[in-house]
Amino acid sequence: MQEYINIRPEQNEFEAFTENLGERENIFWLKKDTIKPAIFIRPLRVEDSGHRILHCRSYKILPYDYLVPGERIAVFRDPNGLQPVCHVWVLQRYWEPAQSSDWPIKTHIDPDNCILLHSNMEMTEEEYRYLCMGIIPEDMDFRTATYVENDILYFIRSWSSHCMFEGHIYRAATGQYRFSKVMGFKYEKPNLTSSIQHFNGYVKNQIDYARRIMEYKPPLY
Repeated sequence: MQEYINIRPEQNEFEAFTENLGERENIFWLKKDTIKPAIFIRPLRVEDSGHRILHCRSYKILPYDYLVPGERIAVFRDPNGLQPVCHVWVLQRYWEPAQSSDWPIKTHIDPDNCILLHSNMEMTEEEYRYLCMGIIPEDMDFRTATYVENDILYFIRSWSSHCMFEGHIYRAATGQYRFSKVMGFKYEKPNLTSSIQHFNGYVKNQIDYARRIMEYKPPLY
């Protein structure tokens, strides 16, 4: 999943953002305090409908409570900066599904030389939607990248970019989503990571991960 943020700079501080919209070097850092990490964003486009709103891409999936709509936050040009460029109001956070171009596969699964697995897992419409959001690793500590394309779920090992699993998805007559087949990467030596237990665990973790982020509701004070 890719995270995007809509912000509104304070009056007379808009111009700092609008130079080189979308360019890689045009990045800013949002920082709440000295304890929580700074998050960098890149302004992509402007919406001018009476209120000039900036649509930005975040390059880290933020903690659930990091940015709350209606919150005012400082913006810096440097993650360790002490003097903010300006302050902005957070309007909205939203997400878009990961795509194959976000984490390209270097080594695909050979359908003629793979491990065929069977999964009894069923997903609701909501769970399927969360699964389709995918995961794009923020760093190599996040070991798995995932995305769904043409109703095929891909699990990719982040540091080697080889595909560990392909899960072919279909919608049953009951309305539930199931896997018609699961192909696991065939290693030279037997490998426990190519088990259906691992595949089902990855699917569940992906669904739970997206649900936690997208359903977060800030506490009422």
